Amino acid sequence: MHLPGTLRKIGNNAFANVNTLTDLEIRGTDLEIGYHAFHGNKGLTGTLVIPTLVRKLDGNPFADTSYDRLVIEPSDTPIVCPEGMNFYDTPFKSYYIGRQLEKHKLWSADFTRGDNREMLQRNP
Repeated sequence: MHLPGTLRKIGNNAFANVNTLTDLEIRGTDLEIGYHAFHGNKGLTGTLVIPTLVRKLDGNPFADTSYDRLVIEPSDTPIVCPEGMNFYDTPFKSYYIGRQLEKHKLWSADFTRGDNREMLQRNP
């Protein structure tokens, strides 16, 4: 699925459990991604790229997908995570955090700007 560049917000549960999704290209301007927006889409695999245009991620938008790598592209503008972030049931093997996440908690580990490593901890 290719989201239009004019998109400003993806609402809560907007594409939750749409099991036919196998590809996602995130585009938009000052984009907000809502709570559980893509929850349960096991067809979403490979690398999840959060581009510089995303400014807000509401709690757990990609939970229970099949992505194995997370990349948050570099930017001087932080991503606001008002509910905290938790990618539970998402089997990330590695990640790269290119910018600051505000008000966040990802599992019990701190992910900070510049992190680029193999995942050391999983959600029980």
